[in-house]
Amino acid sequence: MPINQKNFFLRYTALISYLLLIIFIPDLIISKNNADSIFRNAIVRMDPNGRSPVEITFKKGVQSTVYSFISEYKKTFKLQAENDIKISKVFTDELTQTHYRLKQYYKNIELSGIQYLLHQKNNTIFYAHGYLIHAIELDITPRLTDNQALEYVLDYIRLP
Repeated sequence: MPINQKNFFLRYTALISYLLLIIFIPDLIISKNNADSIFRNAIVRMDPNGRSPVEITFKKGVQSTVYSFISEYKKTFKLQAENDIKISKVFTDELTQTHYRLKQYYKNIELSGIQYLLHQKNNTIFYAHGYLIHAIELDITPRLTDNQALEYVLDYIRLP
């Protein structure tokens, strides 16, 4: 085999191996560490940092309520105690699927634009997707007093 073809073959093999590791390692870690988790047999696609699942497809027969999903998510994906996930909206469509929009809160402050969606049929969640932020460390102490904030707002809205 000429050197260029051999070099291409080695690079191609390395690339395929790397991609397979990226795709399957998070699933293996979840399966190994959480034998009783609802995520054990789920297909989980992680974000590029490998911290947050952006898409979860559950196998048929896995029973999970919204509240057990939230609890298991926090435990399985190690969401910090300062974070909370709350239901913000629920609706049922014409296919009788119920959809839950979840919002993330950090120290009781809603994180704007951060959400997770759960899709449920026959009281069983079958698909989840979205993005939650992991490893947040923010100081949420207000830098202005109430009076200072009010003054800034009043100065802003005063007409010339």
